[in-house]
Amino acid sequence: MRSRNRRRAENQVWTAAGDYDFVPAFLAFHADGTPDAYLNAIVGFTHRFYDAAALRDYLASLGSSLLVDTFTDLCWLALESAVYPQAVRCSPALPQLREAHARRYLCDLRAVDVSLQQRMLQAGVVQTLKTARCREVLGEPLRLYHPWDRRLYAALSLPPERDTAALIRRMDEVLRRYFVFRWTNHLRQAMHIALPAWLHAVLRRLLPVRRVQDDTPRRTGGSGTAGAEGQRGLRLRAGGDWRRVLVSFGAPYFSEGQRARFEEEICVGAHQRTHIFYARTGARQAARALNTSFYQAHRAVYRTAARKLAAQVRNTLAVWRQPLPVPARAGRFTSAWAWRGACGLDGRLFASSEERPRSDFDVTLLLDASASRESQQALIAAQAYTLAEGLMCAGVRVQVWSFASVECVTALTVLKAFGARQADGVFAYEARGWNRDGLALRALRPLLPAGRRQLVLCLTDAHPGDAFGLLSEGRTFAQAYMGKAAVRDAAAGCRALRRAGVRIVGLVNSVFPEETTQEAAREIFGTAFLCLRSPQDLALRAGAVIERELRR
Repeated sequence: MRSRNRRRAENQVWTAAGDYDFVPAFLAFHADGTPDAYLNAIVGFTHRFYDAAALRDYLASLGSSLLVDTFTDLCWLALESAVYPQAVRCSPALPQLREAHARRYLCDLRAVDVSLQQRMLQAGVVQTLKTARCREVLGEPLRLYHPWDRRLYAALSLPPERDTAALIRRMDEVLRRYFVFRWTNHLRQAMHIALPAWLHAVLRRLLPVRRVQDDTPRRTGGSGTAGAEGQRGLRLRAGGDWRRVLVSFGAPYFSEGQRARFEEEICVGAHQRTHIFYARTGARQAARALNTSFYQAHRAVYRTAARKLAAQVRNTLAVWRQPLPVPARAGRFTSAWAWRGACGLDGRLFASSEERPRSDFDVTLLLDASASRESQQALIAAQAYTLAEGLMCAGVRVQVWSFASVECVTALTVLKAFGARQADGVFAYEARGWNRDGLALRALRPLLPAGRRQLVLCLTDAHPGDAFGLLSEGRTFAQAYMGKAAVRDAAAGCRALRRAGVRIVGLVNSVFPEETTQEAAREIFGTAFLCLRSPQDLALRAGAVIERELRR
């Protein structure tokens, strides 16, 4: 389907250009993957009216900028305004295509089930100006309320001139005028610089100090929890405490001493100013009711999928049998059990081999519970419940955890523990906050029992993001936990689990474009991931993943 749509888009560009001897550098598609006839025609007419090589070189030169995607989209908005008046003379159908494009764009914008990360993307300048252009085409108000947006929109309306050099010069002037960073910006009245503890102590004695009310925690002395304030190890500024956000997640799963010890080991390096919290289920009743009603509406489909998964896992376990040591009163003496006889607890000090299905492994389901999953919350809960039920019916130990980040805290919430006989707790899954995948994967390690092989199935959209920055070596300021930086950190978290002997597989279900999702998933999980599309697909492919991991 993608190959056929690409050929259609190329034909639309070639028809408008009147030339079939070049490979288009840009193609346009709607949100569902079908070609956008109007924008592809604009690409073709641009090739017809202007020096395509010069424009391509100029757009390629923007690649060194941090805002390359924004600049490229703005340049095409400017090119469309210059090309359309010329193209409409030789293509009478272009106005109808333009109106259809505008209606389709606004309809897709309203119809999509918007998540938190999509709202962030749609709040950008490109999204705002594209929406204004479509409204202008349909004769509606622009709704550009910010003066900067109105000025930029007017500057991108270029006259229909055929001089390529002049066109490039005007676009470059617009970008330099509206996107140059100035150090004379008076909104920033102070610079905040992190200092070593010893230098901070010296400056406090030499310089005047004013306490500022802030909710941001400040850790003293590296990543440890021991410091000037005893066991807490945090120097909080007056007026706030990061612990206030923990109430929304529920009761703690570990004691404070255990949590602090885990945090000291895990929240290091790029995550040294963050915190982790392990919580018991504390979701709102509305979330549980929503998830349960969705599952009941599709109960037959998911129960069938669970039975298929259980049958496939049983078959795999029946094939891969191994002798397990069983305590007996005769057989091979086992020194590890000698203490039983010494204590008078048990006289079975010998081991007798017995053929049983391989059961020396556990499965952990880790669910991304960020707000970007809000539109798929009930679907993810149903998928996780189906996986847990199918594995439990096959005799496999299963636990289910979800993770989300609020402010500087990444919280992991238990939905089903190993000892729970029912998986109904999975319906307490609730999407909120951000997803700091790299830290969540590292924080999962204390939850995996030692002495047994561990398989982690991570249900995610492969698009990690967090409002709290990422501290990198050699950087004075934090880097945004978004995009490629966040993906690389999540990949590092996966590698850390694998070095500890844990097998991890990504189960990807995302509302984002498939190409970018698969690229990110491949970088995070390598080849150990699969994309879920239906309950039947879930049962078959998840069973195949478990069989493959058992073979390894």
